[in-house]
Amino acid sequence: MKKDKLIINVVVGYMIKVMRNSTITEFRNEFSAIRHGDYDKFIKLINVEQPQIVAYNAGTIKTNNFSTESGDCDFLMLMASGNALKEFYKKTKLFYGDIFDSEIPDEIYEKLVEFEISLRMHGSNNGINERNLEETIDKICTLKGYSDDIFKRLHKGRDYINYVKHNNKKFKSHVEGVECFNDAFSCLIENNLVIL
Repeated sequence: MKKDKLIINVVVGYMIKVMRNSTITEFRNEFSAIRHGDYDKFIKLINVEQPQIVAYNAGTIKTNNFSTESGDCDFLMLMASGNALKEFYKKTKLFYGDIFDSEIPDEIYEKLVEFEISLRMHGSNNGINERNLEETIDKICTLKGYSDDIFKRLHKGRDYINYVKHNNKKFKSHVEGVECFNDAFSCLIENNLVIL
């Protein structure tokens, strides 16, 4: 069965690829809002209509005015920003074009996004709201009683994300990094920590 792609994986994966291979001259505020998980600011910057969503929480039904400031969860805010993400992708793709990266396939860029967002959402669902991914992984692993091997595998995935985003020299090459990251992503799947 073919796995569906999340719009956030495609859009933010492309955004990371642009950041790694180009100088950001356009859409700086939008890039910054996405990088910092500021959905409210991002939606306002793109200025498109939010999709119709109905949320049920502890006996309360909510149908509009979703925002991080009012305590709405990350997953709900991702859904609310769906139209904005699509519009942002269209605009950035038109401006920056198709970018070929000989070291990192598009699929890996998309999986980097899914890896981080999955861990953050699982953390949030368990009352772990660290902005630092390292601490999020530590707390999830401790909470779930995972072995040292799982700790290490997940942290290798985080190391590769930092290698791509910040050029931290944790790996000899992207070949080695992708291998470690794919193992970390498999660990995510094995432990039911993915979103889909």
